[in-house]
Amino acid sequence: DGRKPTRGLAWGSSFPWHFDKLEKAFVLEGEATLTPDDPALHGAPVRIMPRDMVTFPRGWRGRWDIHSYIRKRYAFFDGKGMRVDEASDDEDDEEAAVIDATTEEG
Repeated sequence: DGRKPTRGLAWGSSFPWHFDKLEKAFVLEGEATLTPDDPALHGAPVRIMPRDMVTFPRGWRGRWDIHSYIRKRYAFFDGKGMRVDEASDDEDDEEAAVIDATTEEG
């Protein structure tokens, strides 16, 4: 409980986040609400759920509120639209990112 999110796994139900690269993601399961810090720049809060295809623009800052276990497939892109990897040591291209809204209490 209280741990910061890591690559692919977040503990707790709410946390701040910043996208330093453009990310496109397909939500496989779960739901979350993303609330930007600057609604004039990034719009109103958005609820994402299974089968949603979402684009997180580079520079987006805000809060994730996790409603249920989230699993997504994602890719990062540079300013020219070319796909880039977050890390070169990915073990399995088929592995999906997981954001777990459970806590370690009770």
